[in-house]
Amino acid sequence: VVATPNSAAIGVGDTVRVRAAVRDQFGNDVVGQALVFSAPDAAVTVSPAGLVTAVSQGTGRVIVTAATRADTVPVLVGAAGASPC
Repeated sequence: VVATPNSAAIGVGDTVRVRAAVRDQFGNDVVGQALVFSAPDAAVTVSPAGLVTAVSQGTGRVIVTAATRADTVPVLVGAAGASPC
C-alpha cells in the first residue's frame, strides 16, 4: 500500500484528501484490492473515500490498509485558519 501525500499540515476545520494504491514488489498496480481508511487519533477523522477533516489541534494519523498491508500518513493540525505555508 502506498498512500499520498507523505504527510499533511492543515488547520482545524480544513480537509485534505489521502489517496492510496496497492502495488506489487515491482511497483505495478494491483487491482481489485479494497482500501480501508482509518484515523485512530482524535485530531482527525477520515471518510471511507480518504477525505481527512481536522477536528482539533495536535497530531493525527491516517492509516490505509489493504488485506495485511498498510501505510500511514501523519497529519499535523494547527489552529483554524492557520496556513502551513
